[in-house]
Amino acid sequence: KYSAPRIALDTITGDDLADGDISFRPQRPWKERLNGVTPKYRSSAHQWEYVQSTLVQNATARTEDGEDKIQERQFDLVKLKDQAAQLAGYLVGDAREAGPLVLPCKPRLMEYRIGEVRTVDLPEALPTALNGGNFVITARAVDPGTGIVVLTMYSETAAKHSFALGQSGTVPTTKTIITPEQRDGAISTNASDPNSA
Repeated sequence: KYSAPRIALDTITGDDLADGDISFRPQRPWKERLNGVTPKYRSSAHQWEYVQSTLVQNATARTEDGEDKIQERQFDLVKLKDQAAQLAGYLVGDAREAGPLVLPCKPRLMEYRIGEVRTVDLPEALPTALNGGNFVITARAVDPGTGIVVLTMYSETAAKHSFALGQSGTVPTTKTIITPEQRDGAISTNASDPNSA
């Protein structure tokens, strides 16, 4: 799975469903629904140590929750503060998505891959607010005997992309360490100045 705006190239309707149970969870568990992430990334200004950038928080989600639900996340191999902030923004956005939606589908959908987005039009299985919306495939399983494809999907809200990609991070201040030579020079200068005490 990658985080980026995507276009749905097909629509899944009732005609695409095979025998089996449809399941849908309209909301993530309370503990998983983050409203803020503090990113850590490798900073060249800090000798490539992992440093903490500023908190990325969704103000609307914070108001809905009535409290801070923040997690610190280290992004391995990320060296840019803005990229770390954008990835943190995607974590916050993904934590608010609905799902999973599990659909048993006919063999026509066998070519669908993880990470692809499809529009789902199933009024009998989805609430009105989500029906006709986009869903991203996060898992798939194929039964070779029947050809039934079971797709696991989560909702894909378009607004989270502008929120995440609009984030920018900050570089923490670095501590200034003087060399022994600079320290000796400062001591000798003060010793030769009669007014220094």
